[in-house]
Amino acid sequence: MQNNNPHINIFIAYSRKDKEHLDKLRTYLVPLERDPSVTIWYDGKIDPGTVWEEAIKTNLNKADIVLLLISADALASEFFYDKEMKIALERHEKKETVVIPVILRSCPWEHTPLSALQTLPQDGKPVTKWVDEADAYTDVFKGINRTIERIRNKRNLAFTKILKTQRDKELAEEKRRKAEERATLKAKRKAENAVRNEERKQQGMKVLKRLLPVLLVVLGVYGLTQWVSEAGGISGSDDGVDSLSAELIQNPYDSTARTDEQEIPIKSKADNKDKLTPEEKTKKTEPVQPKPKKPTKAEEDLKKYNEWIKKASTEEKNKNYEQAKGYYQNALKYIRNGKDAEEGLSRCKQAIQEAKIRAEDKARQKAIEEAKRQKAEKLAALPKPIQDLLNNMVYIQGGTFQMGCTDEQTNCDSDEQPVHSVTLSNYKIGKYEVTQEQWKAVMGNNPSYFKNCDKCPVEQVSWNDVQGFIQKLNTMTGKRFRLPTEAEWEFTARGGNKSKGYRYAGSNDIDKVAWYYKNSDGKTHPVGEKTANELGLYDMSGNVYEWCQDRYDKDYYSISPKNNPKGSNSASSRVLRGGSWYLDTGYCRSSDRVRDPPDSRYSLNGFRVAETP
Repeated sequence: MQNNNPHINIFIAYSRKDKEHLDKLRTYLVPLERDPSVTIWYDGKIDPGTVWEEAIKTNLNKADIVLLLISADALASEFFYDKEMKIALERHEKKETVVIPVILRSCPWEHTPLSALQTLPQDGKPVTKWVDEADAYTDVFKGINRTIERIRNKRNLAFTKILKTQRDKELAEEKRRKAEERATLKAKRKAENAVRNEERKQQGMKVLKRLLPVLLVVLGVYGLTQWVSEAGGISGSDDGVDSLSAELIQNPYDSTARTDEQEIPIKSKADNKDKLTPEEKTKKTEPVQPKPKKPTKAEEDLKKYNEWIKKASTEEKNKNYEQAKGYYQNALKYIRNGKDAEEGLSRCKQAIQEAKIRAEDKARQKAIEEAKRQKAEKLAALPKPIQDLLNNMVYIQGGTFQMGCTDEQTNCDSDEQPVHSVTLSNYKIGKYEVTQEQWKAVMGNNPSYFKNCDKCPVEQVSWNDVQGFIQKLNTMTGKRFRLPTEAEWEFTARGGNKSKGYRYAGSNDIDKVAWYYKNSDGKTHPVGEKTANELGLYDMSGNVYEWCQDRYDKDYYSISPKNNPKGSNSASSRVLRGGSWYLDTGYCRSSDRVRDPPDSRYSLNGFRVAETP
């Protein structure tokens, strides 16, 4: 059980006169709001019909972080100062929440209880006093994010301690339970042994009682025989005594048995001989056959060993390796280190392993083929515009190039400097800009200004809109589409490893490769009507601007990494490249850079997709 991301509730208290600052701050807190484990609340989220003050109090009392937006107007507000701030500070004192004053405008906040708290932005410098308010709000965001991490770390540590305590209790309980089970089992066994001993004792007494009369009779016969022998009453024959003893022993309880006063007839060997039949008298006594010698344990083990070896060999010849393996193992139970069994067992194990590998390879290959078949079926079922998009992805071999205002570009802006070396990995990129019919096939609508032209590039789409399109496209196709990075876009526009050093994408003559303000007739045109560049891509100069994945930073080139740069980490605007139907030639150069907010929609802006191979 893990608790790595405890939920964080953030409450924002502010004065109505600072609503503009609240809206700006909320824009910078959007990355936090996208985190499902963070909830940001302010009074604008109160549902209709809800008691306003109760809703504020409820959310304030469950907040983990309270942001107090401080200005003179906020400090002058009775509700803000005497209720929201008072409750927040009381909970902060009890360590139930963390209060963070955010200083918006200059005011005497140091003369309030807030002076003991850590403020934002840095050093309590008011947001309005920063040269660029964006830097101030970014600093506020970072401070809030650090606080969230501290709260989560603290909770995770407490959670870990609780888990450890709980585990220790469980282990102690398990140890106690096992001890009780052992004691119970020991007592049970002791009682069972006592019962068995008593049963054996009783059984022995019963046997003794049954044998006692017989023993007494045997002892009596033995004493009588001794007496007759000593008296000389029987000469040269023991048959009579034997007969008498047998008779008494066989029927010791017979009421008709002889008493000591009755005469005991004595039989001699001669009397017995006289009663034999002629056949019995002439029959030769056959010699007694000796009993067969009992084999030793070693001989028996060897016999069983050979029997199992024989069975195993038969199964091995028939390629029933699992059965043969079991027989060889049975053989080794009788001769532990039998060479035949050891070697046979080794062969069977190897054969089984090889068969397993072959089966796994076959299953794996079958799964791959099935996945390919299903993928092909899925792709074949896609709308034709999407199949066209898939079929027109161009593989770009990565390489190293000079990015920025190189000699042929001329009249560059400062954000194209300095020229720097960039190395890219392999990737794929669309041969054409995404068209209106492709957008409709995925999104079900057409936001373009220039409608009724299915083959024209889709436009009036924001960077955010494009992300939604790509997400749905990936779901439909199982691919990993994305926007190209700014570096990938420029490398492709320049012609990649086949570059001829043109000013525009594919030529120094812009009319051959681009729709721009002089030849576009004030509108977009179907993709692919102009000449392709060195890599076979169309309209990378002109027609519509193309969104890139990167955030825009005018100074990024001075700090850009050499390998696969991804753009700035902090800026909000996104990069656009390639110029459009509406603009002059300078905007259509391969190195020109522009930017727009990610939610902006203009008829100048479209895109093409890239893909990670």
